[in-house]
Amino acid sequence: PAMDIPSGLVIFDNSGLHGAHGAPGVSGISGCMQGASGGHGGRGQDAGRGGNAGPIDSYFSANAEGNILIRGILHPREGGQGSDTTLKARLGDPSVEVRMTSAGGHGGDGGHGGRGGDGATGARGRDATQTSSGTNGSRGGDGGRGGDGGDGGDGGNGAISTVHVNQEDMDLVMLLRQIVPPTAGGKGGSAG
Repeated sequence: PAMDIPSGLVIFDNSGLHGAHGAPGVSGISGCMQGASGGHGGRGQDAGRGGNAGPIDSYFSANAEGNILIRGILHPREGGQGSDTTLKARLGDPSVEVRMTSAGGHGGDGGHGGRGGDGATGARGRDATQTSSGTNGSRGGDGGRGGDGGDGGDGGNGAISTVHVNQEDMDLVMLLRQIVPPTAGGKGGSAG
């Protein structure tokens, strides 16, 4: 049975899921002996790929009772389930509009590289006395290099959205308001 459209806006969204973000790299260890350099930070984890979108089939028709029937079949997408929904509205209701989108999921962002460890402090210099010169302290250790960022995940693939309508109901296609781009691939994630 068809359900009434509560707000006038019908959205059939079968877009792919967002890819997981990469975990950050571990921090480098700090220098532990006088003048020792800090350890390098760890590499950030690569991000997950965005999920593929699922196809959409939508059917527009009018019945003898003066209703618009809008059926949306969302085929299973990667990581999700499908659905089959039929909605109805009064013919001529100006608030009714339908949007469909089946864009690929965006790739996750790569993990940030780990922070380099702190260099150890240098040895203290000796103070001068009446009979001897003082000495300079030794050089402190270099800080460790920060880790490389992980790679961003690839975007998922978009899918096809198809509208089915009989010739006598062709005017109902005017209800369709597309989200642009409705079937695009997902954006790749940023590197860490």
